[in-house]
Amino acid sequence: KPVACGCFKKYNAASVELKRMFVLPEARGFGLAQLVIKELETEAKNQGFNVLILETLYKRLEAINLYQKTGFSIVENYEPYVGLINSVCMSKSIL
Repeated sequence: KPVACGCFKKYNAASVELKRMFVLPEARGFGLAQLVIKELETEAKNQGFNVLILETLYKRLEAINLYQKTGFSIVENYEPYVGLINSVCMSKSIL
């Protein structure tokens, strides 16, 4: 039974956007989200990308903390999230 997932899609020539990050509640606390992020980072790097970006809601403090723990920093909202006050955008260099 799958308990964690995530994917990315090309954003531009240098960047991919992390999408659909999720860990089932009963599987949380075992580091699975960090493993998924690490695998996505490795695959993005292997495909020639050098930046990961993502968007989450400002209310998702656990997610924001997880992303910061894995090296992401909060950045200005990128399209299509510009002007959306509930969105928090983050970025991480994977050079």
